[in-house]
Amino acid sequence: MRPVGTQWLLKHYTLPEVVATHRSRIGSRRQTKINSRGEIDDVFPQNYWPGDHALDHVEFLLKYENLSLDLLEKG
Repeated sequence: MRPVGTQWLLKHYTLPEVVATHRSRIGSRRQTKINSRGEIDDVFPQNYWPGDHALDHVEFLLKYENLSLDLLEKG
């Protein structure tokens, strides 16, 4: 599975880890898991892939994830 949104931005720009309660990936089918700490792990189908540009992933995270203010500070 490939990262999307916040996770893609962190990996693509080699940013330090941030406090992110939402992690998204592209996989084969839609799935959401919430752990005991309230962190969300989302898997989206292939048609949700936003593209290969940073602003595409920013748009994705604004639509589907919780915005991490740490990411804005480090980005």
